[in-house]
Amino acid sequence: MQKKSLFFRIFIPLTTLLVVWVLFYISSVFLTENQNKNLSYFPTNSLIKIRIDGKKIVEKTAGSLLFDSKDDKVLTQLDTLLGRMFKDTTQAKRMGINFLSDIGIFTAKQKDGILIGFLVNVNNDKLFNANVSKLAGQNQASYYHDGVGTIIQYISTNLNSKTNISSVAQNILNKKGVNPFGNNENKDVVMEIISTNAPNFKNPLGTGKLAVWIEDQKIKMEGNLDKPFTYSSDGSYTLQTRGLNVSINAVDPSWNRIIASILEKRSVKIPEIKSLSLNYQGVNLEEGGDQGFYIQPKMDLLLNFKDNYNVDSTLSALDKLNGWGVKRTEKQINVGSQVYKIKSIDSKTLFLGTNAQLIKKSSKTALYKLEGDLGALTDIKGAGFIISFLEMMPPYAATKTLFGSIENSSIVVTQSKNTLDFKGSILFKKDKHVLTEFVRFGLLLKGIQ
Repeated sequence: MQKKSLFFRIFIPLTTLLVVWVLFYISSVFLTENQNKNLSYFPTNSLIKIRIDGKKIVEKTAGSLLFDSKDDKVLTQLDTLLGRMFKDTTQAKRMGINFLSDIGIFTAKQKDGILIGFLVNVNNDKLFNANVSKLAGQNQASYYHDGVGTIIQYISTNLNSKTNISSVAQNILNKKGVNPFGNNENKDVVMEIISTNAPNFKNPLGTGKLAVWIEDQKIKMEGNLDKPFTYSSDGSYTLQTRGLNVSINAVDPSWNRIIASILEKRSVKIPEIKSLSLNYQGVNLEEGGDQGFYIQPKMDLLLNFKDNYNVDSTLSALDKLNGWGVKRTEKQINVGSQVYKIKSIDSKTLFLGTNAQLIKKSSKTALYKLEGDLGALTDIKGAGFIISFLEMMPPYAATKTLFGSIENSSIVVTQSKNTLDFKGSILFKKDKHVLTEFVRFGLLLKGIQ
C-alpha cells in the first residue's frame, strides 16, 4: 500500500504538469498569431470596453506553475479539477469558444437600459450556435458571425420594454468597426479598460484608459481619466498607515448627499465631509450583548468637515446603537470591552479610534489612496463558531488565502492639469507567485481543498 500511495503521490503532480505543459506549448507555438477578430465589434454606444488577453494569461499561468512556484498542493488541486473536467466535458469546449485569444467585455447605453456583453473568438461555430443559446436565461441572447460570437445580458429600466434582445445581438456583429485597443506594445499587459462617452450620453465615470500587467511577483496598473471638474484637496491631517489605509482628500459632493440622506432618516445632521483617513486592521467578535456578540472593528478614523462641528450632534447617531453594546461618553465610545477614543484635533477635524499617535500633517499629494495589508479585510477574530462557519464557505476561504499571500498593495489617484492619474501595484510575498495564487483562489472557490 505504501508503494501504491507513493506512486500516486508522484504520478498526480506529473500528470497535471503534463497537461499544463501541453496548454503552455499550444498557446506559445500554435497560437503565436492571435486571431482576434472580435475586438472590432464593440458597439458604438459602449461606455466601458475591456480587453482580456486569454493567451497571455494561459502562458504566464503555465510558466508560473511549471517554472516559478512548483507548488505541489496547487498541482494536486488542479488534478482534482481536471479529473472532474474529463468526466464531464467543460462548458468552454461545449460552447466552441477560443479562450486562448482575446476576450472583449463591454457595457453599452440603450434607450431604456444597460447592455452587458462579451465578444469572443469562436473556433467551432456549430457548437457555439447549438449550445450557447441553451445556456441563455431571461433577457440574454447570443449570435455568431464570421468567427466571432457575442453573448449579451440586457438590464432594462422599463418593465414594459419591448426591446428584441436577439436583434440587438445580431446588430452588434453586423457593424464592424476599428479595434479600439490597437496594437499591444507592452508584452506584459493582460487587461486593458477604456471608458468613453456614448452618442448623446456622457459617461458618469469620465473618459480614459487603464492597463493592468504582471511583472514577476507584482500586479501593476496605470491609467488616467479626463477630469469632469477640478478637485480641491482638503484636510490638514491624515493617518500613518496601519493595516489597510483608505485616504480620501476630495470627497465628491454626491457622496455627502448620500450620507446626509441616510442620516436624516435617523434625525441626525453632520457638517459636509471634506476629507477622511481610515486605518482598518480587522475585526473582533466578542460574546455578549443583545445580538449575542459585540462587533469591534480594529480601526482609526479621521474626519475633516467643511464647517465647525459639535461632537454631541455629530456622534448622536451612535446613541441609537445601544442594543449593539455601543455606549458613548464625551471622550470615548465603548463597544463591549473595546474602547475608542474621541479627540478633537481642531474645530473641523475629529478623530475616533484607538491610536491617536498615528495622526500626522497631510501632504495633500493624493486625492485618493488605498495602501497596506488587504489581509485586514478578512481578518476576523473571536466567536469561534462564526469563524469556523465562515472558513467552511469557499468565497471567504478563497479570499482570505489570496489576501494572505499579498505583501502590500497601493493604489493612488493624483490630479494633473487635465486628468486624474491612476497608479497602483499589488506586491505578493517572497515565496508567492501572482498567477499561481489566482489559480489557487479559483480552485478554492470551487471548493477544491
